[in-house]
Amino acid sequence: LKKLLPPLQTIAQCVVSFAEHWLMDSMGRILVKESEDNTRASGRVKLSRGIVASPFMSALQGVVPFVMGSIFRLSAYQKTWLTADVAGAYDYWLALRFSRSGGELYFIPERVMRWRTHANSETARQDPEKARCVVHIFRNLLEEDILVPERALVKDRLSRAFFTLGRDHLNFNKRASARRSFWLSYKNCPSFRSLAGVVLTCLPHGFVEAFYRQLRNA
Repeated sequence: LKKLLPPLQTIAQCVVSFAEHWLMDSMGRILVKESEDNTRASGRVKLSRGIVASPFMSALQGVVPFVMGSIFRLSAYQKTWLTADVAGAYDYWLALRFSRSGGELYFIPERVMRWRTHANSETARQDPEKARCVVHIFRNLLEEDILVPERALVKDRLSRAFFTLGRDHLNFNKRASARRSFWLSYKNCPSFRSLAGVVLTCLPHGFVEAFYRQLRNA
């Protein structure tokens, strides 16, 4: 808190202060390489200390780890933001809402907390409807007044979310709903993998299971 609070105390327009974090395993051991890989993969490695230049685009790209070393200004929060539709992705949704609030986001390039990874985490949980909340988020964003480059990125993210939803439904042998999701993925951003998903829904389930085993073992 000593590192996260000052931006909120000294910058009137700052609504979120966030920092880096360590990943650790189920035994509490810090995973140095995985933590550094996560920083690079998230895009935070490109951020400098201070106000984030493009808050909404950064939030869209997953740069802001909202539940991992971040605090926000309570007066900037709106109770209507949290609904059952975003359950499972409320951290990502809050990062997006704060980035669209007109306030500023401040980044501190220091690891101020630890995040435990384990087999029973929400991230690891398998559920055919798990991606539904992300679909809801991007559909809502497309109804807002956003810039053309932002809209293009949101459509791409919506396409990916539909693909994930289709993949999960197919994994649970829900073929009809999987086919619809793959097709909606293709409609938002045409891609070969979305069409491949549609084809997979027409094949025997045993073949699909073997295909998934190959992917896991690759």
